[in-house]
Amino acid sequence: MGLMKPKEFRETYFRNGNAPSEQTLRNWVIEGIVAGRVVNTGRRIQVWIDAEAWEARTGNPLADKVLMARNNARAAAITGQRRRRRRTSALSRPGGA
Repeated sequence: MGLMKPKEFRETYFRNGNAPSEQTLRNWVIEGIVAGRVVNTGRRIQVWIDAEAWEARTGNPLADKVLMARNNARAAAITGQRRRRRRTSALSRPGGA
């Protein structure tokens, strides 16, 4: 299934009376409760929910966090969005030799 918009995700995985609001789903992704992607376009933030990670949940919160971290690292490596460490020389550091 891949990434889905909150509205589509809500219609697919929840019944009408039991569905969280779209804003709640957005907050869950931003806070890291649900795996997904947050894209800042400058004017607004777009949120995509990872439906495959939702289906792969185990029910164990610790195992789910590990799996979500692994999936996020894999997605970042594929798209080239992994944060890179800033390299500094010893002379540019405060108190450096």
